[in-house]
Amino acid sequence: MRSVLIVHLSLICLILAACADNDDVTPSNAIDATMMQDQAAIDAQTVEDSTIETDGGTALNSDGEPPVLEDMMPPRMPEGEGELWHMQVALNEFGVEVPFQLELKRAENTFEFARLRATKEGVVSAPMNWVFDIPIDEDGTFTIEFDRMTIPGDFSPTLDDVDIVLNIAATEVDENGFCGLITGEVIDFETVVTTSTFGAVPWGTDAPYPSKCAGDVQNFDPIEACPAIQVGDNEGFPSAGLERRFRVFIPETYDPAVPTPIVVGYHGKNGAEWPWGRVDLFVEESDLPNAANTEGSILVLMASQDLGSEWESGSYGPTRDLAFFDDLLTCMKMSFNIDENRIHVTGHSAGSYQAAMLTLTRGDVIASSALASTGLLMDYVQPEVQIPTIVIWGGEEDISFMQDFHRQTLSLIESFVGGGHILMACQNGHLPLIGDNSRHTWQPPTNPWIFDFFAAHPKGTDTSPYADTGIPANWADYCELYPQ
Repeated sequence: MRSVLIVHLSLICLILAACADNDDVTPSNAIDATMMQDQAAIDAQTVEDSTIETDGGTALNSDGEPPVLEDMMPPRMPEGEGELWHMQVALNEFGVEVPFQLELKRAENTFEFARLRATKEGVVSAPMNWVFDIPIDEDGTFTIEFDRMTIPGDFSPTLDDVDIVLNIAATEVDENGFCGLITGEVIDFETVVTTSTFGAVPWGTDAPYPSKCAGDVQNFDPIEACPAIQVGDNEGFPSAGLERRFRVFIPETYDPAVPTPIVVGYHGKNGAEWPWGRVDLFVEESDLPNAANTEGSILVLMASQDLGSEWESGSYGPTRDLAFFDDLLTCMKMSFNIDENRIHVTGHSAGSYQAAMLTLTRGDVIASSALASTGLLMDYVQPEVQIPTIVIWGGEEDISFMQDFHRQTLSLIESFVGGGHILMACQNGHLPLIGDNSRHTWQPPTNPWIFDFFAAHPKGTDTSPYADTGIPANWADYCELYPQ
C-alpha cells in the first residue's frame, strides 16, 4: 500500500492555484511566478519518489522512521531580490569568456543567498543554481560554491547545454565591484578548472567587462630574437612566456628566391596524446601535407597548450595563442621567403575555433581562411577587414563531445555573411564516411577546394572571382557562395 503526504500535496495545490489566479503578472515578478511553478513541480516529484510502501500502510524513511515533511523538501528557491552583478568569467582552461548574472542578497556579515543565471546579449536565463548563507569576511571577500548546474544551450559558447561546477572566490572587493578566482569543472569536456578568473560589476554597466582583477591583466611582448626554424618538428620556441611546438612542411618546389604561400593549421581536440600525437593524427586524417606540397605551399601545423578546448579561441585577446601566431610568422619570414599576400589559416573542430578567431583579429595579415566543423566561442564583432572564408562541415550529423557543430557552423556562417565576408559554404554530409569516422571529421577530398579558394583569394580580395566564373568544376555542386 502506498501512502501519500496529503499536507505536502495540498501546499503544492495552493501554490499552483495562487499562480493560476494571478492574471496580473508584471515583468518584475514574472520570473518569480515561473520559479514557484517549477518549484512546485519539483516538490511533487520529490513526494512521489520519497513515498515508501509498507505492510502497515505507513510511509517510512530509510531509517525506518516516519518521514519529516521538512526533510523531504528539496532546497527552496530563495525569496526576495538581491543586488545584480554582471560576472564575466575567463575560463582560462578553454580560452573563452562566459558572462553570468550573479544575484546577491546582502545581510550583516553574510549574503542570505546567491543565485546564478546565464546571460547572453542582454537576455537572462532562469536561475541555474542557488546557495544560502554565504559568510563575508572582515575585508569583504567571500567564497560561493555552486554545485553541478547546466548552462542552457541558448546561452553557452557552443550553443549546446554544458554542465559545470563553479566555485567563486572573491579576493578583491570595493564599491565598484569585485574580482578573483574560479575553480570547478566543465563536466562535458572532462576538464578540471583551476586557473580561471572573473570580474564583477553592477548589472547594467556598459561593456567591456573585466574578467579578472586589474593586476592580473597580461600583455605579451613580441618575440625579440628568433631561433632558427627547421623543417619538421620544432620545440622550445619562446612565445608569451611559454615554450611552444610546431611542425613545418616545405614543398618540393620551394625556391628561396621566390615568395611562397604559407598555411598555418590548428588541430582539434582529437583525443590523441599531447603534444605531437595530436599533430600526427591531424596529419593522418587531413592529408594536408600532401595537399600543400601539391599546391606549392608551406604548411605549419601548430601544437596546442593542452587546454580544455586546445586553444585560447574565445577571446579577442591578448592571448598566448595570438602571440604564438604573431611570433611564428615573424620568425618564419626570417627563415623562409614568405609571400605576404598569401598567408592563410585553417583548422578543424576546436582548431577551427582558433582559425575563426584569427580570421576576425588578424585581418591586416591573413589573406583568407578555411574552417572545418567550426563555430565562434565569442560574440561576432565585425572586423575592419572582412577576410574571405571557406567553411566545410558534415551537416546534421557533425557532432562531437555532445556539441552540435552543424548548429555552430550555421551560426558562424550567419554572422560572417551578415558582417560582409566573402564566404563559401560546403556542407559535405553527402560525402562517403572514411572508415569508422563520424561526420565530424576532416574530408581529404575537399583539400583541392581549400587550396583553390586560397589561390583565388589573396590578400585584399574584395569581390570573389567565383562571382563571375562560378565555382570550379572539380568542386561539389552543393557549395554556395555568399554574397549571392
